[in-house]
Amino acid sequence: MSESSLSAAVGALDSIMLKGKRYSIGELTIGDFADYEQHARELIKVEKKEKLDSALLLYGVGSIPDSIASECLSAPTNAEIESKQGTLSGTVFLFHRALQKGQAGITVEQVRDMVHLSDLTEILEKIGAGDSDQKNEGKTVKVPNR
Repeated sequence: MSESSLSAAVGALDSIMLKGKRYSIGELTIGDFADYEQHARELIKVEKKEKLDSALLLYGVGSIPDSIASECLSAPTNAEIESKQGTLSGTVFLFHRALQKGQAGITVEQVRDMVHLSDLTEILEKIGAGDSDQKNEGKTVKVPNR
C-alpha cells in the first residue's frame, strides 16, 4: 500500500512540513495513549532506580532515609506519568505514533532527527498534546495536557 493510500485508509487528520517534506499525521487513539503511559512508567522506573543507586552510594546500605527509599521503591503515580507528557521524550513518542499512521515503517530515530525545536509548537497542536483549543467537527474543545 502506498503512503497516500495508507493515509487515506486511516483517515489522516492533518499534515506537517518537516525538512522540506510533507508528512501525514493520523489521529492518536486511546491505545496510543495507553502505550505512551507504559512508556512513561518505564522511564520513571529507570529514574527511580538511578536515584536509589545514587542514594546507596551516598548513604550506604541500610542508611538511606525512609522518604527517599519509599519514593524510589513506589510504583509510578498518575502525576509522575502525566509529568512526562510535556517532555521531549513524551512528545517524540506521541508524534511518532501519529506519523506511523501515514508513514508505515517510520522509526523513532527518524522522527528525532527530523524535528527541530522550532517545530514543537505546531507538532503539539496537531497531535492534540498541547494545552490548546482544537477544532473537532466544527466544535472547539479544550484538549488536556496529553
